[in-house]
Amino acid sequence: MSFYRWCMRYGAAILFIIAALQLVLALIVVVQAYSSMGGSTGFEANPVSERPAQLLLLIQGLVGALATPALTFFGALVINRLDRRADPREAEPFE
Repeated sequence: MSFYRWCMRYGAAILFIIAALQLVLALIVVVQAYSSMGGSTGFEANPVSERPAQLLLLIQGLVGALATPALTFFGALVINRLDRRADPREAEPFE
């Protein structure tokens, strides 16, 4: 079986694995960015907390981390549903 045929046969599974890897890597980046943020800024006499800004950036990072894998997962879902609806006798038209 050629590489092309293998990829076409297991396209939904390949996209699902890619979506999982994208999610894990994006979450690692968000956690790493959140842990590298400082605690507070300002003058010594009047320190100002940056906690609300950090939480806002964390939420924004998490939403961004979920956006790309969600699209890839949706593609895997569509391919999987279309494969289930298709006639199994027509699954390999090249053979």
